[in-house]
Amino acid sequence: MVILMIRILAPLLIAACLASCTVVPLTTQAALGRLDPLTADPGGFVLHFTLPPGVGLEESSAMFSLTSERSDTGESLASDYGLELMTVSDQGDFAFRIAPSDLDRLRADQARIGAWEAEAPRENSGSFSVHASGCLTGVELTPDARFSAGLQVTEGGPILPLIRNQPIGSLVDLSQEDLAGAACD
Repeated sequence: MVILMIRILAPLLIAACLASCTVVPLTTQAALGRLDPLTADPGGFVLHFTLPPGVGLEESSAMFSLTSERSDTGESLASDYGLELMTVSDQGDFAFRIAPSDLDRLRADQARIGAWEAEAPRENSGSFSVHASGCLTGVELTPDARFSAGLQVTEGGPILPLIRNQPIGSLVDLSQEDLAGAACD
């Protein structure tokens, strides 16, 4: 069975795995539990970030990754798909979708993994994750600065909260030494 695992990473500023840094709200867990990642249309997925003042995202750094492995045959799949920035606001809200140029390849990979599931469901495992590199915008970042993340799984559907109002300082070291060189272009 494909294991649904969502990671949201911004290596410089949001370096945490969702499962280890926060509790996903029960309503989100239920909604994701009903989602079949092999048949869900990735064209409707929209990832939302709300970042505090002082934090931005590196242009073109957002990627969606899909991995799967069959233990009985040794077959594996590991692919990255670009995420396209849809919107950004002065309040630190970012929205990304799978790049339209990568949707057909992602759908083909879903079908391939789906066939593995049909043949040997206990022998297949996998995950999908989202990565984005954070940067500093020049506004002073405080240890109590907070961020949130959410996911829409259908176009126009509700935004399911993944991370709510999490302090950045609890996830990464905000010392000037560690943040040196992390300025946004």
